Amino acid sequence: MLSVTSHKTVRRVPVSAVLLAAFVAGIAIAGPHPAYGQQVGPDRAPNMVGEWRGRAQVVYFENIDDSVSQPQFIQTDEFVLTIGAQEGRAFAALGPDGDKLTGVILPGGTLSMQLFGGNDRWFLTGTLTIERGLYVIKGYIHTFEDPTRATYPSMATGHFYLSKAR
Repeated sequence: MLSVTSHKTVRRVPVSAVLLAAFVAGIAIAGPHPAYGQQVGPDRAPNMVGEWRGRAQVVYFENIDDSVSQPQFIQTDEFVLTIGAQEGRAFAALGPDGDKLTGVILPGGTLSMQLFGGNDRWFLTGTLTIERGLYVIKGYIHTFEDPTRATYPSMATGHFYLSKAR
């Protein structure tokens, strides 16, 4: 299940956009691990299933067809993401409103994800490491709306941080 809860309303930015932006910069998974900044090894896949809390910073153009459109900068309040399924290094989520998330963690700790919701498709890349006993993913997010489908097509780039609730 994929769900997003935010305490801050971002005007005219889809929830899927804020969610994805936040999911790229970082994910933390609780667990005892010895070294700060240590890379994740190839021997086991971390458990991604569960509730995640995070924040994001995004810059976007609300309408790429508008030649005078100005960039908008957003710093989100905390939001919640729930990952509901995982098999090996692949994981997925399905939200009640039809949003879909897929992702995979490579043995070296590189993470790739994509989220689809509404007219938005978000692409995320990052690196999974261990910091202060937690798995952490820091990375980037990119999106654009299809100009042939969206009334006001937008584009955005950002970073985020997520940590798994204990």
